[in-house]
Amino acid sequence: METMVSHAFSSCPSFSLSEAEKIVANQFGIYTQAHHLVGYSDQNFHLKDTNGVEYILKISNENTEKRGLMLQSAVLGFLQGKIDDFSFPYIYDNLAGADITTITDIKGTVYYVRLLSWVKGILWENIFPHLAEICQELGGKLAKMSLLLQDFVSPVPEKSQEKWDIIHINWVLSELEKIDSQQDVAIITHFLEYYFIHIFPHIDLLRGGMIHNDANTFNVLVNYTDDKPHVVGLIDFGELMRGKVVSELAIACAYLSMNYENPLEIAAQIIKGFHAILPLTHVEIQAIFPLMANRVIISVVHSAINHHNGLESPYLYISEKPGWDLLRKMQQISPMAAYHYFVSACS
Repeated sequence: METMVSHAFSSCPSFSLSEAEKIVANQFGIYTQAHHLVGYSDQNFHLKDTNGVEYILKISNENTEKRGLMLQSAVLGFLQGKIDDFSFPYIYDNLAGADITTITDIKGTVYYVRLLSWVKGILWENIFPHLAEICQELGGKLAKMSLLLQDFVSPVPEKSQEKWDIIHINWVLSELEKIDSQQDVAIITHFLEYYFIHIFPHIDLLRGGMIHNDANTFNVLVNYTDDKPHVVGLIDFGELMRGKVVSELAIACAYLSMNYENPLEIAAQIIKGFHAILPLTHVEIQAIFPLMANRVIISVVHSAINHHNGLESPYLYISEKPGWDLLRKMQQISPMAAYHYFVSACS
């Protein structure tokens, strides 16, 4: 899923299929047939060449900072081939030997282009039911990635992704006026009050590291072996940032537990798998449930901002209804009850 990295939404570029094919031919020497893919703020194309090799062409919106793309390239290169049966996109160099290509449209607007490998798999969104084994497998692979990224050294200055950072969430308070329902505002303040009183004062006790920051149902890939699903890949590193390791876990738990009557059941299995590889402290386990709520809050607040700005593309609101549904279910659960439930899963 393509997700925005700034407060204000930036419209996608609008290159045609033929223009995308020409870009790939001219810049990479590869002749392909292009098809549109949905995107949040970047324009994406699915490409296939004459040999059947598949690619993704990503054209970043005009407000994208190049150093963020450079950081993604560095992380993807760092992770390649280091986790068995867990794949990440590979970024191809252009004919000049660069992994980021600069192009200009007829209006003189500058865009950054990247050609990535197509990671084969089925979106987690399209599999059901989500059995305990595959949830634990996902948790374990996210933990392995988190352990590897502990040793990652960025080649470029890093910038905080503050609008999608579930630790520093106070900015949403100034946006609550864009939510029409006061009952919905009360749900958000319910979670934020607990977070700022019980979790935020202890964030220095949470381990830090580079995180993917968006392990949602459209970014986790699954394949079947002997009719049994396995987690095989993770895509879209557009929200990559240096944050808290437990945030990676909480974000996955939040998105993957949507549409379940008891969100704790799915979350607990993901946590169990993560903890088996990268043991969590009690402070980190206590933070998971509030951080799950924080991620959903950020998502629904962004939806409210987009509504306020008159942006009505359906893709912008994929998580809006399930997000509110999840928050209402989570409101009925005591954070300490969730903590003990998760501790039990880890034990």
